[in-house]
Amino acid sequence: MNENEKNQLYMIGKKIHVSELFDIPSTFKSNEDRLNDEFYLLRGSIMAGNNNPQLLRKFKIVLLKMKNNKLISLQEYNEVLNICWN
Repeated sequence: MNENEKNQLYMIGKKIHVSELFDIPSTFKSNEDRLNDEFYLLRGSIMAGNNNPQLLRKFKIVLLKMKNNKLISLQEYNEVLNICWN
């Protein structure tokens, strides 16, 4: 597939709500998708025991961006902070 076809497939998957179920290759990802990807990657690293201060700082920044963009609720934000730092 060329880049244009990948982007078209990604947009179709996004519209029919299957892009969450499959990892559709694309160079055209929204800011929300990038934040979600980064959030889950960082969360997985932290849950695996990586407590690198730079990683924790980056995770907090991503979490705050998600809250500010209303990708997660204030309750979810507080729950994640309580789980990760207690």
